[in-house]
Amino acid sequence: MTPPTAGRLAALGFWAVLLLLLPVLLLQALWTAWRTPRLPEAAGPREGQIAPASDAAAAREEARFRLLVVGESTAVGVGVPRLDEALAARLAAAIVERTGLAVDWRVIGANGARVARAAALLASGPVGPAPALALVPMGVNDTVKLSALASWHAALETLAGSLRQQGAKHIAFASVPPVGWFTALPRPLRWLLGWRARQLDRVLLEWCAGAGPDVHYLPIRFPPLPELLAEDGYHPGAEGYRRWASLLADQLLASGLTAAGPARQSAGRPSSPPPPPSPPPSHTD
Repeated sequence: MTPPTAGRLAALGFWAVLLLLLPVLLLQALWTAWRTPRLPEAAGPREGQIAPASDAAAAREEARFRLLVVGESTAVGVGVPRLDEALAARLAAAIVERTGLAVDWRVIGANGARVARAAALLASGPVGPAPALALVPMGVNDTVKLSALASWHAALETLAGSLRQQGAKHIAFASVPPVGWFTALPRPLRWLLGWRARQLDRVLLEWCAGAGPDVHYLPIRFPPLPELLAEDGYHPGAEGYRRWASLLADQLLASGLTAAGPARQSAGRPSSPPPPPSPPPSHTD
């Protein structure tokens, strides 16, 4: 039976179960931290270009697709040796394959980052070329660090605002990864964190629906296959990143978000005002 994810009772139910199981969960969390290998961020530059086989179109500026990936450990390639095997480069290659566009990709993120920290990293860094698409594949750290639903909601608002300041034409949030099948986590810890991930994903879905026409939710559903994970049983491995990128590219193509074209004006230049903040979730905790 899948526990409920919507409503105040569902939020209170999560905390009630957590308190009930707290001694067991603390022991399991300590044991998991002790036995799970700490994998580094992937090596290599955090930006690159991928062109189609025929690069005549790639030479035209208007035919270039600018992709910005903002995130946590998966954005910086934990689980694979090099960033060209990780999500941003894999997704860029998948977009090139499906559209024939040349793709310039860039990564901003940090291992262990929650959405609030990603927003701070984005706001404090230099303003790069305005992306046609900003992709946010996050939620694992907010899940395992038990971010309150209201804090998660507020951080999403802040991050979207920072991405608009960067001039992003479209902002796509991938669904929260399925923490409930990470093999590094023993049960019941795995079950409880999977429940929390689904709660955060529900808030994300509802927030995206009211955040404005430039914000999109991408419901990525992974098959629960251990071979998609790296040796730590927690992060994607090379095949996991490849599969994730393929699913994302299909979603982006189906949603019409892979067309090259002018991005919105970046900070300091005239632009249309952002939509008003959406109300906080009713199922706060």
